[in-house]
Amino acid sequence: MITALRRSVYPLVALPVGLWSLALALIGRWEAAWAAQRSTLRSLLAVGPPMPARRRLLAFLLVGLPVNVAAFAVAGYVWLLLPMNWAYPLRSGETETAWGGPTMAGAWTFHAVVGTLVFVVVGMPLLMALAWLQGRLARTLLTG
Repeated sequence: MITALRRSVYPLVALPVGLWSLALALIGRWEAAWAAQRSTLRSLLAVGPPMPARRRLLAFLLVGLPVNVAAFAVAGYVWLLLPMNWAYPLRSGETETAWGGPTMAGAWTFHAVVGTLVFVVVGMPLLMALAWLQGRLARTLLTG
């Protein structure tokens, strides 16, 4: 379960780390750019290729950018659903027409349970698929 959670975070952090690494590479700090990528890939995806040639690293950072943008958008939405439903009373005071209403306790419980189930049943597999795609891209572009 911990590994699945760790992998499901990668689509969310790949974009900021990728942008930081690209900025470092563009100013000539290749080792620092690779260190940022390597630590993220190893800790979250368990992908640990050796330092690639500069052109391979640059290709990975540029080709991965649109993939990371799309993954970030999806992951941001999926990860936002969880706290948004857990904190239902903070975002909506309406209980008369809310699912689980008419009481706040019923609406809160319903949103927390259903939001968590949707995250686990739909969100986690989607995030794992995105992480797999990003890991595959890393293995393909950084090695070989």
